[in-house]
Amino acid sequence: MSTKGFFDFHLHTHASDGCLYPNELVQHLVSYQVKIAAITDHDTIDGVRALLSHPHEQGLELVPGIEVSTLWQQKEVHVLIYQFDLPPINDTFLADLSRRREERMQKMLYLFQKTGFNIAQTDLPPSSAPGRWHLATALTKLGYVRSPTVALRRWLQKGRRYYIKLNPVSIHQATTWAKKVRGLCVLAHPHLYFATAQQFDSAMSQETIPFDGLELLHTTFPPQDYLSWVKIAEKWNLSITGGSDFHRFKHHSRVGRGLGGRTLFADDLCGIFLKNPSKYA
Repeated sequence: MSTKGFFDFHLHTHASDGCLYPNELVQHLVSYQVKIAAITDHDTIDGVRALLSHPHEQGLELVPGIEVSTLWQQKEVHVLIYQFDLPPINDTFLADLSRRREERMQKMLYLFQKTGFNIAQTDLPPSSAPGRWHLATALTKLGYVRSPTVALRRWLQKGRRYYIKLNPVSIHQATTWAKKVRGLCVLAHPHLYFATAQQFDSAMSQETIPFDGLELLHTTFPPQDYLSWVKIAEKWNLSITGGSDFHRFKHHSRVGRGLGGRTLFADDLCGIFLKNPSKYA
């Protein structure tokens, strides 16, 4: 593994809800001196397949990844799975993820159609992991709203008229699949699900999940809470990793940066985890 430059283990492409096609994201990463990265599209590895089946930019090491929507103790939590063996095209777990997203999309389309919107499946950008961003993009192109961001805020955010909750797989389905394909499981941006490290500790005490790590270097993770989470991670023998959660250029993130805008140095890694987590406090 090259350790010069930066790392970023949370990146989205056009295969899910990112603005760049996989090859464009690779070029963007190289331009920002990212040397090791993971594409982690929502509920699909189409972007990963596209990159691993073609030569990529020299000097960039790509780690297979996916961000899976799961249900754990009545919470929808996202699990990042890394370094897995590439499964066959007809993998049943990945097909189930795609089916669940397609079912939700059909319900949302129906709500728009029955209230007078002239929108159809064919108006959506092609994706095996259709989501709200795809629908917002289609509504923008059809002239119903000036931007996808406005469409999301007006109609598709939680609590809005056209929002439909995703029916996620159980966390056990996700971790079982990860074990099957020899992947590593990391709880994505845990601060979005647990207000404190102690709440996460309590959840693990009730039902221990075979996580390998926590994404504490996420762009939006509160720096003042970092060390308390590191202590709980040590208690459960969990490693620390992270990334920008890059979706688009006007998003809150920049590739190669994480916790509090800190630069993510590849020199600090052992595999995909930090050698010295306290350095980022």
